[in-house]
Amino acid sequence: VDDGDYCPQDLINLWKENKLLKSELQKETIRKESAYKREINLEEDNRSLRREKFKVFNEEEYYIFQEDEDNYLRSLTCPVVLSPVYLQELLELLWTHNMYLDFVLEQDACIWEDAQEEDAKVAVKGANILLKNFERSNNKGTN
Repeated sequence: VDDGDYCPQDLINLWKENKLLKSELQKETIRKESAYKREINLEEDNRSLRREKFKVFNEEEYYIFQEDEDNYLRSLTCPVVLSPVYLQELLELLWTHNMYLDFVLEQDACIWEDAQEEDAKVAVKGANILLKNFERSNNKGTN
């Protein structure tokens, strides 16, 4: 149609296309509004979780370790707070592993590469220091 005139079928097709585009636009608008609301809710959930997991004491932020959740400790730069029961379980486990590793190191039957044996000795030494320091500080104030 050269002169810009439209035949009735062209107008019907344009009207149908317009109606379809309006419907798609309405659906997209609803999707965007829903996504926006979901984002606002997620941000509020994140703030709530952060308030739950991070506490401030003496103007310093602390992370509250959750024993039943995923904890991404490597990304933290603040102190981590553990429950006394969970800390005791970790120390008992460390003590057990340390005694086992110390026993294995004493056995001449074990075949170690030099680097492995040195790493094991460093691990035992570090565990001993940690456990002794904890035991010493944990016994303060007791008879």
